Formats: sequence, C-alpha cells, structure tokens
Amino acid sequence: MIARKKIYITIFFITSCLLFGSRFHGTFHIFDPDICELPMIWKHSAGTIQEIQLAKSEKYCGAEIDVNLHPDGVFISEYYNHLNLDAPKLVDLIKSAPSIQYWWLDFKNLEYDNAAMASSALMDLAGMTDGRIIVESHNFLGLLFLNTEDSEILKAYWLAKNPKPYLYFLYLARSILAMAVINPDLVTLFANQAGSNDYIWVGSRQRMAFTVNDENILNELYLKDIEVILTDTLKP
Repeated sequence: MIARKKIYITIFFITSCLLFGSRFHGTFHIFDPDICELPMIWKHSAGTIQEIQLAKSEKYCGAEIDVNLHPDGVFISEYYNHLNLDAPKLVDLIKSAPSIQYWWLDFKNLEYDNAAMASSALMDLAGMTDGRIIVESHNFLGLLFLNTEDSEILKAYWLAKNPKPYLYFLYLARSILAMAVINPDLVTLFANQAGSNDYIWVGSRQRMAFTVNDENILNELYLKDIEVILTDTLKP
C-alpha cells in the first residue's frame, strides 16, 4: 500500500511539473511584419473619436484605450467611472477606424464577478473589426476567468516590478504563478523595466512595452525582442 502511494505521488508530481512547465512557457504570439512594420508603434490613450481618427490618419497599427465595463455590458472609454454612459462607447470607436489592426484595451474594472459579461461583450466586438483585440489587466482572477477562446482576442498580463529589492522574490513568484495559471498570450511592462532577463518572469511569451516617447529607447527595446511599443509622441 505504501509503495503504491509513493507511485501515485510521483506520478502526480511529474504530471504537475510537466503541466506547470508547459503553461509557464505558453505560446509565442508572432506579430506579422507584413501587416505593420516592426517594431509596431501603437497610439497611447486614443479614447475619443478624434484621437482614433488621428491614429488612423497617421497610420498607427494599434490604438490603446482605457476602458471600463458598464453594468449593462457595454464597454466605455473611461478611466475611472464605470457608470459614465456619457463616455464614448468602445463599439463606436472600433467602427470608426476599420484600418486599425490592434485594439489594446486597458481594462480598468475587470474582476472575477464581471469576467463572464466582459467575455460576451468582447466576442461581440471581435465580430465588428478585422483587427485583433488585446485585453490587458493586472487583475489575476479577472484575467483567469476571462474567456478568450476567440482567436481574434488576446489576453495580456500587466507586470509591474516592485522597486524595493527585498520584495523582489514576491514579484518573481507572483509573475511565474500568473504565467502558469493565467497563461496569457502577451505580457506588458513599463519601458524602463524591460530587461534582457525577462524570460525569467514571462516564459516564451511576447513582450510589449509602454509608454515609450524617446527614439533611442525605442531602438534599444527593439533589440531586446520587444516588437510592440505604446507611445504618446513617436510616429509610425
């Protein structure tokens, strides 16, 4: 009986390690250089019709929008107030610029209890654009339960390194756990946090950096295999 338990424990341990390793390394999303020249330059804070039209005319490949999910299941371009229905509707912004290839949604109020509603709303939005939708959040449970089975919807986990050295191990543990459990498609970091050893935290996933407003930093990041840059001032 004891020998059998040891066998079961060993099998469980090996299976867990294989599963954890597979999830940690995840998938590597490849950005097509035929769609937009690399590194891709995406417009930061394009949350109004005017800003979206500007991004369209200046040929930005992607647009980042701060969004909240209204209790009625409508995404609004709003940073703080999820009840502000006077804010631009995300569906109107998307419809106004079909040439935008990537819609990066900085989801401010994603939670466990609204993940299902958000998933349904995202599916509807995906059917209104030929581009792809990237949902970014640092909410662990919200992203975990967000359904992104649609190939046109990608999930990005936002990492922020704690500047206090003695808390580094907590950041490292949280990051690795997020990669294994959430299994996001992409990882986003601040530009000044993107180092050459990021594979420790993000596995094989593609990295994106924001916000970058200096061309020298842009070139340096591109050499570190960061192919997507979010910016306020740089031009495509």
